[in-house]
Amino acid sequence: MTRVWQMGVQAREPNKSKADVEHMSMADALEPDPSNRKEAMRHERFRDFWLDAERLEWKGLWDRGCFKKWKRSDLKADDRVFGSRYHYKIKHCMKTGKISKFKVRMVVQGHRMKEGLDYDDSFAPVPHTTMGRLMMSTAAADNLHLHSVDMTQAFIQADKLDEGVNGRTFITPPPGCEEDEEGVVYEVLLPLYGIPSSARALNLTLAKWFKERGFETVGFEDSVWSRPGGGRYQTRITVSAHIDELLIATADLSVIMMALFKSDFLSRFDGTDEQEVIFDREASSVTLRQKIYAERVLRLYGMWGCATVKTPLEPGTRLSKADSPQHVDAALHHRYSGIVGHLSFLVSCTRPDLAFAYAELSKFVAYPGVTHMRAAERTLQYLMGTYDQGITYRQLDPPRRNVLEGWVDSDYAADPDTRRSVTGSSEAEFVAASQCGVEVVYLRALLKDLGLEQHGPTRVWEDNASCIMMSENPVNRERSRHINTRIYFLRDLVKDGVLKLVKVPGVDNVADALTKSVPFPTLEKHRKYLWGSGVPFTTYWVTVSGWQSLAVYKLMLE
Repeated sequence: MTRVWQMGVQAREPNKSKADVEHMSMADALEPDPSNRKEAMRHERFRDFWLDAERLEWKGLWDRGCFKKWKRSDLKADDRVFGSRYHYKIKHCMKTGKISKFKVRMVVQGHRMKEGLDYDDSFAPVPHTTMGRLMMSTAAADNLHLHSVDMTQAFIQADKLDEGVNGRTFITPPPGCEEDEEGVVYEVLLPLYGIPSSARALNLTLAKWFKERGFETVGFEDSVWSRPGGGRYQTRITVSAHIDELLIATADLSVIMMALFKSDFLSRFDGTDEQEVIFDREASSVTLRQKIYAERVLRLYGMWGCATVKTPLEPGTRLSKADSPQHVDAALHHRYSGIVGHLSFLVSCTRPDLAFAYAELSKFVAYPGVTHMRAAERTLQYLMGTYDQGITYRQLDPPRRNVLEGWVDSDYAADPDTRRSVTGSSEAEFVAASQCGVEVVYLRALLKDLGLEQHGPTRVWEDNASCIMMSENPVNRERSRHINTRIYFLRDLVKDGVLKLVKVPGVDNVADALTKSVPFPTLEKHRKYLWGSGVPFTTYWVTVSGWQSLAVYKLMLE
C-alpha cells in the first residue's frame, strides 16, 4: 500500500523583526547576495535574517499545499527525483536604496531535467527593458499613478502543467531544511522555482486572468496587458509583469481605480503591495538610476573611490585584435569579462552614455589583452564619477506629449580589424536607418495599444543627405544592391507615412556619442539629451544591430 502524508510545519517566532531590517545601514545594503547556504550562514549579522526567511519560505510552501511526502521505497522504478536548494536575495527599497527584505526561495535543481521527459516547454516572455522605460516615460507625460506589486511565491500560484514522468515530479528537501528525514522525498504538486516550465505556467495563468477581465496584450509584448477605461475600471490600466514583479499604471487621478484593481488581483494572487514607484509628482518626473548597483560593481572590482575621468574611453579610441595575446591570462580574462558583463546591465537599463564603450569592449571578451583591460578600467573610472546618474522622464510646460522621434548615426569603416562600419557612408547609414525603422514599428505598436497612437510619420533625424534621398527615391546602384531588401523596407515605411528621415547637422546628432568615443564637450552636450535633463523630450532607447549600427529614440511630450 502506498503511504502518503500531508505534513504541517511548526510555526516559529522569528529571530529578527522588520524593525531590525529598517535600522540597517547603507554599508549593509552594499553586501553581495550569498551564492549558497554556507555563505549565508557564515555572515554574522545576516545569519538570523536568512534563517527566518528560510523558515518562512518552507512554511509558505506547505501552507499552499505544494508537497506530498513519500517514502522513497514506494516510488515507481522510473520516477525521477531531483535535488533542491535555497536561493538568497537581498531586496532594496526603491526610494532609499537600503535593505528592505531578506528573501529566500527554494529552487528545484532543474538543470538536471530533460525537455520532453520532465517538462514540455520552458519559454516564458518577459517585458523588454524598452517597455519599462516607455511606461515610465508616459507616466511622467500624463501624470499617471505608478504602483508595484511583488507576488509571494509566485510560481506555486500558477495552474500546474501536466508534465513529468508518470505526470509527477519528486524532490529531496534543501540542505538545512529542519524537516529533512532519511528515506523521504516530496512530490511537487505545484510549479516551483527551478523547474524549467514554471515561469511559463505563471505567464499562462496571468494571461488567462487578465483576459477574463478585458485586458489585451500590448504590441509584441506577451507579458504586458492593457485595458481601456469602462466597466468595472473607469480608467485605462496597464500592467507589466516581469515574472513575479508587477508594474501597474493608471491614468488621471485614479487612486480609487488603482486600489480596486490591486484588491482584485491580490484576492486571486498572494503578494505584497509595494505602493507607489519613485515619482516626483510636483515636477511630474520619474528618474531611473542604478546607483546601488553601480556602487557594488565599482567595489567588486576595487575601483570605488578611484580617480575619475570625463569620458568612458579616450577620445578617438579604437581597440584592436592586434592588442590581444596569443595566450590569454586566466585572471585577466575573468576580470575583464566580468566588467563587460556588469556594464551590459547598466547600458541596457539606464546608462546609454556607456553604450559605445560597452560595444567596443565586448568585441574582445574572448581574448582580452592588457590594453583592453586598461580601457575597461577607464570606463569604470568614468562610472565612478557618474555612478549616481540615470535617465529622467519629465513633463514639460507647456505640455507636449507622447510623440515618438529618433536620431540615427554611423561611423564609416571604423573597425581597425575588419574595416566594417559602426555604420557610416550612405549605404551604412541606410542600414542603421533601416534598423531604426524596425524599432520605430515596434514602439508605434506599443504606443497604439497604450492608447497613444502616433498620427503622422515618426521623424528620425539623420545627418547623411544621400541616405535621406535613398529612402525617398528609387535607387538602383551597384553599391546599394546588397542592401536591396533593407531599401524596400525603409522606403515602404517612408511611403506608408510610418517614418520620415529629416536632415540634422552632424554636430547636433545625438547618436554621434553612440558610434564613437567623442571628446568631453561633445559627450557632455549629447549626454544631457541622453539623460533627459533640461531638454525638450523625455527619454531615449538605444539599439545595436548586427551591423554594429547605433540609433537613439526619444519620446517627446508634445
